[in-house]
Amino acid sequence: MIEKTIFPSDYGIAFLSVDLFMEEIKKKKCKARKFISYFNKHMDVYFELIEQGILVPFHPVNAGTVPLFIETENQVFQCPKGYQKIFQYDDFYLQVGAQGIVTLASFGHLEYQGKEIARGETKRSYFDLDGHEDFSAIDFPLEKGEYQFSMIGLEKIERTDFELRYDCGYAYGFQFIKSANVIKDNLEKCDDDYYDFRLMSKSQKEK
Repeated sequence: MIEKTIFPSDYGIAFLSVDLFMEEIKKKKCKARKFISYFNKHMDVYFELIEQGILVPFHPVNAGTVPLFIETENQVFQCPKGYQKIFQYDDFYLQVGAQGIVTLASFGHLEYQGKEIARGETKRSYFDLDGHEDFSAIDFPLEKGEYQFSMIGLEKIERTDFELRYDCGYAYGFQFIKSANVIKDNLEKCDDDYYDFRLMSKSQKEK
């Protein structure tokens, strides 16, 4: 299991296969490098990429540092020690290109580091005052092919006084399984009118 942290900015995060993403952008003759701004003006392209499993966005999400637990090898997701599951959404579709690299990026990264993405430079991190490395975009290897994956909301079983006061102590888990018979309904699955991806939301707590 891969364990990282990400700092979502601009209200969302998204998985993308960078090589396939840039191939499609070139086909559309898009020269823009502020990708969120571009998608806001070209929603047809945005929906097409989602449907193809090249870009899989989640919004809104909470801003702030969020631990990530990404399972790419085992068929069953095991909750990390000290966490419990609070929600799970299944059957998202992701297509991985020949590069064999998947990136999870904040919307802010897609908007402001588009030039780096175009060059294939996607991993981006910084260190906080305690020397801990946080990411606005992370890379992890996945063999070329089609995948079904789940998004899992996690909560610490025992939160500190600080975490209780500031409503934190949560994490995201992702479980990837390669499949020859994938379900391709990302347009429905990624629709925030029906699904709530926030770790802290009243609707999740009521489920």
